[in-house]
Amino acid sequence: MDKNVDGVAYLSDDLDVGGVLVSNLSTRLMECRKRKGWTQSFVSEKTGITNFALSKYERGTREPDTSTLSILATLYDVSIDYLVNGDSRELDLFEILHYDHLLFRGTQLTAEERSKAITILMALFSQS
Repeated sequence: MDKNVDGVAYLSDDLDVGGVLVSNLSTRLMECRKRKGWTQSFVSEKTGITNFALSKYERGTREPDTSTLSILATLYDVSIDYLVNGDSRELDLFEILHYDHLLFRGTQLTAEERSKAITILMALFSQS
């Protein structure tokens, strides 16, 4: 449900903190980065997005464009839909292990490593 503050309509999951709109998008961007254990400087180096812009995205004072959202979603291994809407649909691990850009602790897995992981998990879960 939308709410109206000072003539401006906000989505109900957005917060007005001291006149600054803090959306769940900004919160999710920060949480995704922190979950990876990365600094804004590291993300800046990896993406070419300035620290200044990243800080504004995470504080909710500026919103990234679609291209920037795509870059961040790819880096954080989440969907754009998750960043924007918080979509928390169930994911199938078997499908995820087939993603070309799958990371483990910040390092991209090769096709061989993904295949080994699938083999190990298939053996593990076939015994249960």
